[in-house]
This record gives sequence, structure tokens and C-alpha cells, in this order.
Amino acid sequence: MEILILGGTQFVGKHLTIEALNRNHNVTLFNRGISNSKLFSNVNHIIGNRNNKNDLKNLVKREWDVVIDVPYFPVDIVKKSIDILFDNVKRYVFISTVSIYDVNITYDNWYTKYSKDKLESEKLFYGRELKSLIFRPGILCGSGDNTNRFDYTEDGIFWKNTNKKVKNYHKVSEFSSYVLNLIEKKVRGIYEII
Repeated sequence: MEILILGGTQFVGKHLTIEALNRNHNVTLFNRGISNSKLFSNVNHIIGNRNNKNDLKNLVKREWDVVIDVPYFPVDIVKKSIDILFDNVKRYVFISTVSIYDVNITYDNWYTKYSKDKLESEKLFYGRELKSLIFRPGILCGSGDNTNRFDYTEDGIFWKNTNKKVKNYHKVSEFSSYVLNLIEKKVRGIYEII
């Protein structure tokens, strides 16, 4: 399967890349080449910025079986990727979050904005359900976690700078395996992992 991963070198994206490679898929990464640029020397890298339409247009020279999008970006940047890539893929996989249910709860400014951006990004797939697969994971933990939310210790995983243990989390590697399982089964829809 020809898989394009937007990003693919940090935390969730990195684990999805590893899982796809372990299953012998042909993986191409599209990113700025800044984070972990030495990773995955055995895959095709296309250097570009997803906020630049000209860089994104370089991706439509090929058709993809699947594009996997793990954005930490505002909805307008996600929209650029979807608008340019959607017609050149058989399926568009979007990694969202269960945090979309918290859009009316005030935590901190970053979390509120993140939740709203994910929800608004999901809405971009309305009317495009036949080719879209959306995942809403809960808390993901594991190697390479760059979210700065947790302290990983020998005694377990704790919320940053607290003695409160993280409960009900999923290993990012197991989440990645689940995502690839559903991609390979060619399913569509919305799946919550909580």
C-alpha cells in the first residue's frame, strides 16, 4: 500500500510510520525536515511545509492509497492539506482526539484552542465520509512523547509535576497498530479509543 504520512517523525506520527514500515507498506513522509530528520533513511522524504500550498502541490504528482494526517495545527492549515490531497487519495485518515468533547470546558488557552481546532478539522470531512477514516484517541503515552504532559518514572506515568498517576491511557504503539489494522481492512467512519 502507498501511504503518505504528513509529519511522521514525532511521537504519534513516528509510531505510525514504524508500524506501517513493519507491515511492509511503501511509506512517504512529508514534513519540513526539522524534527528527527535522521529518522527513517529508508523511506522517501518530501521536504515541505503544509502551510505552503506550493509545497503541498508537490504531493499531487502521485496518487496515494492512504494519507495519514496527525495535525497539531489550526483548522485553516489542515484545510489546505485536505483540499489539495483529498482527490488524490483513496482514503484520508485523520487523527483527532476525544478532547473535542471538551470544547465548552475552559481549562487553559492551549487546550481549549487545540480541542476546537480538532473539532473544526473533523467538520471538514462532512460530505466526504466515503473516503475518510477518523480516530479519536484518549490519552496516548509511550516512547518519544514530546507533549510534555507527563513524567515517565519507574513507578509509572504521572501528570507533569504532580503525584497523580495517569490512568486509562493507551500505549501509542498499540494505538498505531490499531490504526493500521483498520486501514488495511479498508474501513471508514469515526472510531473512538478511550
